[in-house]
Amino acid sequence: MTVAREAGATNDPMIRIFLAVVLVGLVLLGAGVAYLGAFPPTPPTQPVEKVLPNDKFQGH
Repeated sequence: MTVAREAGATNDPMIRIFLAVVLVGLVLLGAGVAYLGAFPPTPPTQPVEKVLPNDKFQGH
């Protein structure tokens, strides 16, 4: 056995695949944040309808 193998170097195929998946996930997450920063979603707009009491418009 070599010293690198005993120290847990990244020559193991499973560790390399895991690190590749984590790296791809981080890149996709960063791309998603950058996309939302460049093109933020617009909130839905609705008209405000307020009912005014009728007693203010009646003459005494």
